[in-house]
Amino acid sequence: MAAQTRRQEAEERLREHAERLQELEEERESLLGSSALARQALADLEEYEKRLQQELTALRIDELRAAFSESVRARDAALEHASLAVSEVAAAFERVDAARAELAERHRRLREVDPGAPRVVPPEPTDFRERWSAVAPLVEQELGRKLESELVEAAVRSPNVLAFQALPEHLRELAVQRRRDVMHAAGKRGDRPPGTSKAAGRRSADG
Repeated sequence: MAAQTRRQEAEERLREHAERLQELEEERESLLGSSALARQALADLEEYEKRLQQELTALRIDELRAAFSESVRARDAALEHASLAVSEVAAAFERVDAARAELAERHRRLREVDPGAPRVVPPEPTDFRERWSAVAPLVEQELGRKLESELVEAAVRSPNVLAFQALPEHLRELAVQRRRDVMHAAGKRGDRPPGTSKAAGRRSADG
């Protein structure tokens, strides 16, 4: 009787232990499931954040492209306006030169027949010189900019590797970047980059 009781107690403990094991297994599976859900939720959140960042970047690019295009239009409009003004200034200088030449010739003729004529022509109004003194540096600056652009372009297209070294330091970096852009564009078109010989191009292709 005592042995039967102990056996029943052992079977009961075994059953309770099995039930506890089952409960632990269910808890483990529940925790694993929750962890998987959490990981999936985190992955979804990261993917959403990535897409959102891409959208923000795309919007920023669109804004910058629009601003860039607007600046190009503004520059072209300013240059068009300036070109009209420059044409008028050039015509005005031609008229000034013609008027000076005519004045000098008539002064010469007058002195030939009139000993009392003034020895020199009257001085020119000061307004022109004053305003030209303000404009002249701008003209020199524009001419310098054009010269620098021509120097950079010549170095970019020169096959002489020392052409870059001959440039002033502030133009060297511009020339290097310009050459990269030109070579990139030539590569996309399949053209031979400027400043390279046909033989060099063949060696590069063979290599």
